[in-house]
Amino acid sequence: MSEGAPNPPAADAAPTEAADFYAAVLRRLHLFICIAALPALAAAAWRWGAPGATGCLIGALLAGFNLWWLERGVSRLIARLAGGEQLHGGGSVVLPFLLRYLLLFLVAYAIFNVSQTALYGFLAGLFVPVAALLGEAASEAWQALRHSPGS
Repeated sequence: MSEGAPNPPAADAAPTEAADFYAAVLRRLHLFICIAALPALAAAAWRWGAPGATGCLIGALLAGFNLWWLERGVSRLIARLAGGEQLHGGGSVVLPFLLRYLLLFLVAYAIFNVSQTALYGFLAGLFVPVAALLGEAASEAWQALRHSPGS
């Protein structure tokens, strides 16, 4: 095939389908984080009162922000690697990943100094994305079973 000729449609369709699939997964994941935060907040309020619910809210927000920051970092890394850019050193890649964990530690330390009960809620809030990922996995399994040839 000559250099100026366009790629066949099948070659263009696969990356677009994959990108659309992952974009849809990320949208649903953010929605599931919001949905999973509600019962987590209710449980934290029931178990630890207002300080626990406040800590849980802070933990869920920080965990959601952390996930968004991770998505952004991975997307940038992939774009740099796909563009053929050489990664000189590792600081531009590793530093943002370490900053995420430093931020989590500093917030947990600050909350611990204010209220140990709020720290329990904060730690519970950090697990909200885990519940959201389980929700997304269940959603994907349901879709796969619903559209399987035997059903």
